[in-house]
Amino acid sequence: MPRFDGRNSRLFLTLGLACGLVGSARAAFPLEYDAKVPAATRAQLEGDLARFFSMRGSKPTPLFRKTFGAFDGRSTSAWFFDRVGSVGVNLCTNEAAVACVLSAWNGWIFLSPNYTKFSHPPIARLMVLFHEARHNETEERNWPHAKCPTPFLDELGRPVRSIWTGEPLAGDLACDLEVGGSYGIATILLLNVAYRCDNCTAEERRDAEIYGLDQLRRITWEPARTAIMKDAGVTKAYLVRRSRLRSVHR
Repeated sequence: MPRFDGRNSRLFLTLGLACGLVGSARAAFPLEYDAKVPAATRAQLEGDLARFFSMRGSKPTPLFRKTFGAFDGRSTSAWFFDRVGSVGVNLCTNEAAVACVLSAWNGWIFLSPNYTKFSHPPIARLMVLFHEARHNETEERNWPHAKCPTPFLDELGRPVRSIWTGEPLAGDLACDLEVGGSYGIATILLLNVAYRCDNCTAEERRDAEIYGLDQLRRITWEPARTAIMKDAGVTKAYLVRRSRLRSVHR
């Protein structure tokens, strides 16, 4: 597999294609794929990206603007393709991982078997892609994760589990202490889709809230977590209500 530098400016030569085709079923993206990536996975990934790049919000939150710029396809696609240029599979050493990046392969995202093994909505797959894209920022030491607390409990006192695999997270390197880490920016993105998207469907907004509030739990340093909640307009009382509602419908 060729090495790809995700910060290579040549990507922007093709960003016009990505931005011009957002909303279409098949978009032309500046992505290279390892031969082992199944055609169905590639089509799904590009379909997910195309839909996200067609989303827009006229009033994104301050943290969204600080991270991604405007809430439109030009800004969000530029952010993503500045960090990701290639996609591979099956090189993640953590069996619980959904995807990963490797320092020796800057600009790549590697999808684990868990990416396709479990059924999740498109917004959840986008969450994974943008999470991993953040990890490709070498100047920030790839935004390393912090250990989740033990015990690790939600608003109702229940053990926190991965929303993707169902595995318990206490003691795992699966949390963040910063607003700008991978879990933080994924939460910011999702909650803007949930609350600030002008052309999203009710289902997309609902899914974005479910996964966004779940990811919010992964920011375990209270000041960082509070900053993201304030940015999104989410209160602790609201988190409790949503947790109770979800527990009823499980």
